[in-house]
Amino acid sequence: MSLRPTLAASKPYFSLSSETPTMQAMKQMKYPDIPSDLSIFEEAKDYSSHTPEGQPALKHQTSATVDLPALLVAEGKYEEATRILDELQQIHVRPRASRVFVDAALHFYRVAKPFGVHDQCTTLRRWYSLIPYASSTHRLSYSDSKKILDILLGSSIVDLPLIEWYLRINISRGYFLREYATIIRDFVRLSNQHAVVHLLDAIWYRSGRALDDMNQLHNIHSHKQRRMVGKRKFLSLARAEYRRIQMLRTVYSATIDQLYRSNRIHEAVLVLQVAKQRTIRVNTQVLSQLVPKLQDISDVESLSLVKQFLGTRRSFGHVKSAPPQTRALLFDYLDLCEPSRLAAAIRVLRWHVHAPTCPANHDLIHVIDACVRIDRLSLLTSLRKKAYRTSYGASQWAVAEMLFYLRHQDAPALSIAYGNTFRMVGVPRQALHYAWPLWAELPPTNSPPKSPLQRLAMSSLPHLKRKLWPSTYHTVLVWDACVQGIKGKGTKGRSAMRRLYQELLAQVTAAREAEHAPTLEASEPTRLQDASVASAEQSQPGLRGPSSMYQDTHFNIFIRAFGKTSLADATRVIPDMYRLGFQPTLESMLALLRCFAEHDKRAMLLGLLKRMEAAFARRHQRESSNSSAEATDEPVAKDLVLPAPDVTAYLIVIEHLIAKRRTVAASHIALRMLKNLGHQSMSDTAVELVLRKLVFLLSDPRRHNEDNSAARLVEAIRVAKEEGTANPSPTA
Repeated sequence: MSLRPTLAASKPYFSLSSETPTMQAMKQMKYPDIPSDLSIFEEAKDYSSHTPEGQPALKHQTSATVDLPALLVAEGKYEEATRILDELQQIHVRPRASRVFVDAALHFYRVAKPFGVHDQCTTLRRWYSLIPYASSTHRLSYSDSKKILDILLGSSIVDLPLIEWYLRINISRGYFLREYATIIRDFVRLSNQHAVVHLLDAIWYRSGRALDDMNQLHNIHSHKQRRMVGKRKFLSLARAEYRRIQMLRTVYSATIDQLYRSNRIHEAVLVLQVAKQRTIRVNTQVLSQLVPKLQDISDVESLSLVKQFLGTRRSFGHVKSAPPQTRALLFDYLDLCEPSRLAAAIRVLRWHVHAPTCPANHDLIHVIDACVRIDRLSLLTSLRKKAYRTSYGASQWAVAEMLFYLRHQDAPALSIAYGNTFRMVGVPRQALHYAWPLWAELPPTNSPPKSPLQRLAMSSLPHLKRKLWPSTYHTVLVWDACVQGIKGKGTKGRSAMRRLYQELLAQVTAAREAEHAPTLEASEPTRLQDASVASAEQSQPGLRGPSSMYQDTHFNIFIRAFGKTSLADATRVIPDMYRLGFQPTLESMLALLRCFAEHDKRAMLLGLLKRMEAAFARRHQRESSNSSAEATDEPVAKDLVLPAPDVTAYLIVIEHLIAKRRTVAASHIALRMLKNLGHQSMSDTAVELVLRKLVFLLSDPRRHNEDNSAARLVEAIRVAKEEGTANPSPTA
């Protein structure tokens, strides 16, 4: 029934009220009896976060929160993910593991690059520790596992604690990769016996525990679940066990091989014994290399162990090394300044620069020099890219480029070429400062000057995914360049030279102490123990190399450098070598003789030569005592301290005496040379020229009161030549 006609009939036509009839009718209408809907209003259950701890609402909220960092990282919101991760760590809640945290670790590793290696490693550890287990559904792929490994191998700085932590966490999570052998070699090079054995034990036990956890997780599934996914689970478990066996075999083989290459034979045998106890098969080629070395040192017990380990799998014996590849003579570098000849040499080098037939270093140096002189740097860029296709070509090109920069005494350019190819171990910290544009790990206070050679070194640098391990020769070039890069001849230059020398002593001391140190602590970063280094740099990983990397050649650099400014500092190097366990070689003595000659220290010059000549007397005494020892079976003492002089040593002394008009003294030294060396001294053309000059000066008629020095010298020369004719040397 409609109400509109009734209301309209009862209302008068003219009304004084302001309300319309419709409004009046709406007032009189009754609302329907429908219950109220309060869904649009907030209720108490919407504030479940205020419930006490342990309630189901809090568990649901926490479950949602632990997934939030992974979701933010997947969306690229790294800063928000960091804030959420900090809040979760404050309330002691661990976020849910996810594979996307590998991307977060890589992102923050690049972001923390300008702040130093320590911050980089900290951020890397924080995010990579959140990776899932290999037994989970969302486990890491093979490429994800290798991303961090490529960072460790491609970094110029070797951080031993980070390497150890990476291996431990990966293996404990069930990721068994054979590529661990590559990074194990770096750890073995810089660690002592205790640290190596400790890491191998951790790899063995952690891998076994991870495999047990995977098996236990597989056994908790119900029968229905096994029917659904059991086949895939069984296959993955068997595959994990197979990967573990292959990983252990590869890791132990690489460890033994690297110990053998580092001349640590007894440690290699110790690791082999551990492998035999744990039934780990070692590569037979590695074992075959141990056999001749053990035969040389007459270690019968270890040799028997290796033979038992080999068994009947393969006949042991000397490993036939492949014949060295002959480097092709590609061009005549004397006429490379001509554009046509240089273009022909470039065309040939494009096919050989990355192959074993790559020319020698001096040939490559001439090509680089020719391209720089005619301003054809684009040719060098293309050749460099070709060379860096292989590790062999990269090493050859890097050495040639370093030698070129060393000739021009440009230490920053040489350090850049070194840091782009090799690991920064066994080099001074100054080289790290020179090469800072490559990685910006140690930003300098002042930007170094950009010379043309530095711009050449930085132009179009090819990237190596895995840095090469340097040899002693490579590190010597860096030290020599840093020494030549010291400016100033006064007090400032001498102070800088002494600080650099103290850094060398500190590195050698730290390397020797590390060999006898207990185990390596993972929480302690590797540092350089040098008082001359600033405290701000002490937080950075050290640059020391293994003790086998340091040789007498490093000290010879400072003997020559100190000899130009301070003779006292030059003579102090020899006692330091004895203190650190280095035997001075003939090259060390020649450098010291040249220092005495330049400073006109005649007494010290003749005294050092006399001490070196004492080696001849000790040699004859040792030969006679050997014959008597065969009859009496008495041991012979080995007390040789200084090396015996050669022709070059005698020539340094003779030429110095001739220059100072001491011809009689020079003739006495020449007679001693002919007596000690005999006809061997006459095989050198320089010796003949010096002796002719000396005879001419002694035969001068203006000289008086001579005791027939010229005649005696001529007679000694004649006798030496007759002996050489009767007994020609192989070199002649």
